[in-house]
Amino acid sequence: MVWCLPSYLTDKFLAMIKDGSISPEKMLDMTSEQRREFFAKEFGGEANGQKINALLESKMILKNQQKGMVTWAKKVSGITPEAQRGLVNRVNKMSEILTPETEDAFLEDLAAHVLGTTVTMEEAGNITTLAQDVALKKEAMEKGKRRVNIDDPATESEMDYGRALKMFDNYVNSLKIAAEKQTISEKAQEYLHNPASFILDALKGIANTSKAMKSTLDNSFVGKQGRKVFYKGVTETVFTPTGAKRSAKIWLQTFNKSHRIIVDTFRGRPVMDELAAEQLSDPDYDTMKKMGVALATIEEEIPTNWFEDLPYLGVIFKAADNAFIGSSHFMRYKVAKQYIDIARKTGGDLTSPEALKSQGQLINSLTARGDIGTKSQKPGLINALLWSPRMIKADIDLLTVHLFDKGFTKAARKQAAGNLLSVIIGQAIVYGIATLIDPDSTEWDMTSADFGKIRIRNTRFDISVTAPLIRLAARLGPLLFGAKSSIKSSTTGKIIELNTGKYGSMTGTDVLYDFLENKKAPALEVVWARLSGKYKYTDEPPTVVGDLRTLFVPLPIENVFELTDSEESANLLISIMADEYGVFTSTYGPKKAQEIKNSLIPKE
Repeated sequence: MVWCLPSYLTDKFLAMIKDGSISPEKMLDMTSEQRREFFAKEFGGEANGQKINALLESKMILKNQQKGMVTWAKKVSGITPEAQRGLVNRVNKMSEILTPETEDAFLEDLAAHVLGTTVTMEEAGNITTLAQDVALKKEAMEKGKRRVNIDDPATESEMDYGRALKMFDNYVNSLKIAAEKQTISEKAQEYLHNPASFILDALKGIANTSKAMKSTLDNSFVGKQGRKVFYKGVTETVFTPTGAKRSAKIWLQTFNKSHRIIVDTFRGRPVMDELAAEQLSDPDYDTMKKMGVALATIEEEIPTNWFEDLPYLGVIFKAADNAFIGSSHFMRYKVAKQYIDIARKTGGDLTSPEALKSQGQLINSLTARGDIGTKSQKPGLINALLWSPRMIKADIDLLTVHLFDKGFTKAARKQAAGNLLSVIIGQAIVYGIATLIDPDSTEWDMTSADFGKIRIRNTRFDISVTAPLIRLAARLGPLLFGAKSSIKSSTTGKIIELNTGKYGSMTGTDVLYDFLENKKAPALEVVWARLSGKYKYTDEPPTVVGDLRTLFVPLPIENVFELTDSEESANLLISIMADEYGVFTSTYGPKKAQEIKNSLIPKE
């Protein structure tokens, strides 16, 4: 957003230029601090004074200072817009300002204005040095060999540039974080004056920590969030055995990459920085950025990671979190490369903002990151209440071929339709193979809770992509059109009709409630248990121990408890491995099975 003086001060500013109160000569004779104080006194305080001075000092470095002063005057009075530049380019152009030779030469207001935070003389020098290193590495990269084909690895000069740019970003971000960080005393004072903020911060911290803790200790992205790409790969492999099997290759590359990330994390290597360097230096990175591909975002499953700093256990958490985040960024990067390559070979549009945005939405949703309409890419309130709101939206995108995404182009919608068909066929192939091996292991009735799962004894292995949404539509769809609907019980096999009018019988609203209940995040699950007087699927009353288990015990460990609680569970090792790779299991022990059975049988 372009800053200019408030309208009531603009006339005064122009009048002072005309009467000579503000002139190039007077401004150049002042130090940075004197100018700031002068503007603050005349134009409404410190904030306006600093901004006016920052604009002036940005023009003082120009060779033609008189011309720069005129441009500055126009900008302050709101006549022309301020051009936006990349941070590195701006710092390089600010090198005269940021070189800390003398305090007078260091134009601190402009540095703070451009970087978004105050910097010391030493920090300014470091920023300048890092920015110059980025520029030199970029020049060497552009003169050297570049990646051309879709599978070409990053060249050494590309990685050198990517590492330098990532180092620059890390340093500037660390300064911003340090500037925003409050001391314990400052935080305590804030909470004393505003107790409500303490309560909100505490609840947010618990909610974020619980979700992150529940989601850790596995390598689940490839088997859960990456499932759409997997099924696309299955379809391509079956129907194009001699053709391009790009999706299958991307999935396998991600699978291998996740394991390398885990190993390298334990070795203490900067795996996430290396991954970022590979992407930042890619010749197509600017195109991906314009698409809005989520390559450097906080994933909703891991909204916080403070526990990675714990002694001994921290590195285990860090390895699992890096595997998840790294796999998501890597798969999106590779899928983006795939779509850019397709566009180039087929004459697709890689220039218009609408086409690029549609491609980005397609890529993000295919890798479980749907657009939920929030401006911030960081997890917020919705993420604290629901398990995976972006993944739910991504599944809706798949089923509706992005019907609810505004401005989605026809070309991208055609690709989305192809993705839906490929995923359906791929899943049907896998499910069909399981049926041939054991007909009793699968359920094709879309109203059953077992639809989309493979059942081995009392353990269900969830291999579906959008089964919960399909199941919801199959159960409620007929009711919306005035027809009868029913549910097939996954434990008794009975067909239970909905909306019979009998006392205690299930209704469509019960079905919708159950669907939403299963999407609750851990923190909301505890609140729900306290309000209802029992935990989900049990008759046990809430306890402190039960709440802590619900909040903080990782899902892989919790699932081991379920497996060992039932004598009719599937093989323990196979079930644990499935859980680890995102094929989540659920085992109905005696208590759980009886509760489900009771909830589905109409009361007399």
